[in-house]
Amino acid sequence: MAETYPIDDDEVSVEDIEIRLLLEAIYQMYGYDFRSYSRASMRRRIMHRLTMSGFASIMEMTDKVLRDRQIGRASCRERV
Repeated sequence: MAETYPIDDDEVSVEDIEIRLLLEAIYQMYGYDFRSYSRASMRRRIMHRLTMSGFASIMEMTDKVLRDRQIGRASCRERV
């Protein structure tokens, strides 16, 4: 079975936390729940979107998703 968020491991990376925060922000703001998706799949999607969008970090992306509804909706349509 694929690993999903949230993570219960003792060793959690900063990147894992940032991804969980992004997915929680999307859920809270837009009602799309990607939190149970495969960790590896979500990480690949988020990193691809980060590269394509020019955001400097996952936290910058999270901020834009929260403050810019157009970006937030696009993230939901494209499954992050």
